[in-house]
Amino acid sequence: MKRCLDEGLLQSYLDGELSPEMTREAAAHVALCGACAEALASAENESAFFAEAFALDDSISVPTERLRSRVNAAVAQLEASESENGKRAGWNLQTLAASLSDRVAARTKHHAGDRFRQ
Repeated sequence: MKRCLDEGLLQSYLDGELSPEMTREAAAHVALCGACAEALASAENESAFFAEAFALDDSISVPTERLRSRVNAAVAQLEASESENGKRAGWNLQTLAASLSDRVAARTKHHAGDRFRQ
């Protein structure tokens, strides 16, 4: 590797995201380049700092599946309730659209009949 490593490449190197060939090249470059070795050490320190800062978050158990199930059940219950309320009221969007469609069709048919009678 002839050029110095940029921040993204250094982070990818730290995270183990580089191909084996790129990893070897980056390691060889860092071994020979003082500026990149210093930048890598700085990136390692930052990663360690953030890992320590967020360690508490990793230890907290978040009931994501349980919470998601409860939310989905509540939404389904709400939708069922709204659907039932719409049925009780005697109309919903589909009923309204069908009614309007029937009226337009009947009117069109009526006016078409007028043309043939003339």
